[in-house]
Amino acid sequence: MKRFFVFAAEVLLFTSSVFAMDSAKLNRYLTELTPQMSIGAEQVQSAITSEEHRQAAIKPTTVDTLKLAILYHNGSQYLFSKGVKGYAEKGEKLILPLYENDSIDEELRPIIITYLGSLKALEANESFNPIEKIMGVNKGFKYLNEAVDKYGKTCYLPCWVRSNVAMAVPDFFNKEKVAFEDLSFLDQRFQSDASFATKDLMAAVYLNFGNYYKKQKNIPQAIKYWTLSKKLDSNGQHGGAAAQDMLEVFED
Repeated sequence: MKRFFVFAAEVLLFTSSVFAMDSAKLNRYLTELTPQMSIGAEQVQSAITSEEHRQAAIKPTTVDTLKLAILYHNGSQYLFSKGVKGYAEKGEKLILPLYENDSIDEELRPIIITYLGSLKALEANESFNPIEKIMGVNKGFKYLNEAVDKYGKTCYLPCWVRSNVAMAVPDFFNKEKVAFEDLSFLDQRFQSDASFATKDLMAAVYLNFGNYYKKQKNIPQAIKYWTLSKKLDSNGQHGGAAAQDMLEVFED
């Protein structure tokens, strides 16, 4: 399975939802979780160890539990290819009870459901059993679909994560249409309301959209979206550099 795209801290922007969430409260949660969401490959192992030690000495809150689950998510994302196994299962075991707890703040649910779906897919990626892989990916999309259905129209995160998972799973899952629909929605929503997501996030969206069209052998469309990615991220920190690399290869 291809590496899942990093959830950049700068792009964690939400709007109000049909569930009458408190947007200020939601943003406070996001601010608190930003360090865990944005942790990279070089820092993730030490961050996991540090957080495990910290939580062993306290009574973890819901947010504490979610912090560690997100770190386990990134640990699986970055370290499984290096021979480290088990972080996806650890993250799923932490986050599933949060999903099942009806008393959890509504403002945490878009994050919980989305990460649960991604963790399920990562858990499938770590399995060597073909049946478990298929079942795990299907379970992952069950939760990701729920997140998109409930929160996708007013919150970018479910569509963004689902599009990444859809592009990462093997082709026989036939999720290319899902990726296209999610990327198209994010593009259209941003074009109609630039406050829906930051330019950094959209630079990553357009990079992925270009890569999608490249896979479809539609190079003119790929070039269009890579160019948009480069324009939104001229410093190259959020997809622009990768988009520039693709343009240098495919542009006339």
